[in-house]
Amino acid sequence: MRRQLSNELHVTPQAPPVFLFHTANDPGVPVENSLRLAEAYAAAGVGHELHVFADGPHGLGLGWHRPNIRPWTGLLLNWLADWSAPLAGCNDGSTAAREKR
Repeated sequence: MRRQLSNELHVTPQAPPVFLFHTANDPGVPVENSLRLAEAYAAAGVGHELHVFADGPHGLGLGWHRPNIRPWTGLLLNWLADWSAPLAGCNDGSTAAREKR
């Protein structure tokens, strides 16, 4: 079961790009899980972005109540804009624009 739940073991070059954020002291899920997943994405050559914030509990949601975490939503919006911009001119459903990244 551990192998099935280890996301980093299932990353292939066909995986979609991923945005990750984690807190270094998350008591529910070790930050190493996100680090390993980012490494797997890098090894597969798939786009990814990882942000690790120093402090915060598990399940932060938007994190508005924690000033040190608030920036994650802006980072996500920037990442989404970067990934969606090449697709804006791709109306035929092809993946050509994504493959250039």
